[in-house]
Formats: sequence, C-alpha cells, structure tokens
Amino acid sequence: MMLYGIYSPGEDLRRFSPYAINVMMNDPLDRQAALKTVRSTHLLVLHEFRRYVRVPMITEVKIDYEHDRFSGHSIEISGGGMSLQAQLPAKLGNVTEISFSLPGTKLLSCNTIVSWIDSAEGTLGLRFDPEDKRRVEIKNWIEDYLED
Repeated sequence: MMLYGIYSPGEDLRRFSPYAINVMMNDPLDRQAALKTVRSTHLLVLHEFRRYVRVPMITEVKIDYEHDRFSGHSIEISGGGMSLQAQLPAKLGNVTEISFSLPGTKLLSCNTIVSWIDSAEGTLGLRFDPEDKRRVEIKNWIEDYLED
C-alpha cells in the first residue's frame, strides 16, 4: 500500500510522521507533478521493495561523521535504517556512526551508510551496516514494539 499526503508549503512535515505517509505532495496539486509522483512510486506498490516495517519515531540522534559530532532527530526507524532530520555535510555512500535511545532501551549505536539526502528538507536516510552486530538490538526492539 502506498499512502500519499498533501501539505501546504511551510508546514512542519514531522507532524505527519505518525501516519507513515510514503509520499508528500505540495498543495495546490499540479497535475503533471502528481502524475509524475504516482508513476515513480507505483513500482513500490507492485513489487514492495521494502523489507522492513517503518515505525514513526522521534528521538534525538547523535551522528559521528569524519571526526565531528552532529545532532539530529529521527523521523522513522526500521530494522534496515532510519530517516532523520539533520544538517550533515555528508554525501551518498558516506559512513557514519549513530547513537540514540528508544523507549525502554539503553543507548544504542550502529554504523550506517548514507542512502539518500534531501538537502531542501534537511533530511537524510541512513542504512544500518548489515555487518554491524549492534544492529540486532535495534531490530529486536522494533519486532517487540510491533508485537505489542
């Protein structure tokens, strides 16, 4: 299933994160832009490339990147990675280490790889390094959370 949302420019998109909306489009809708968005996302519906359920979760995230520390906050988290709001001078494919807490957990850390960047929105996607064994704790928390 694909959820589309419509928002007015200047709105804080974080308020929509509890609804797990996949794509947000600007109001007023432009027919060509809307068609382009639907065409570019329909394959996700047909093939569902996501392997992990995304959980809307806002928590502070510390990011270690090239010997500097940055702060941000998560938007969504899954067993495969997280999206977050942060001002980070990274490029696609860069490696970072993040630390954060989830409700009822100690501080969690994991190596990540930058998988997408939206400079205009100040958001980015981090994929958890599959070789990092610390990722298991995050996956276990999400599985427990979804079972409750």
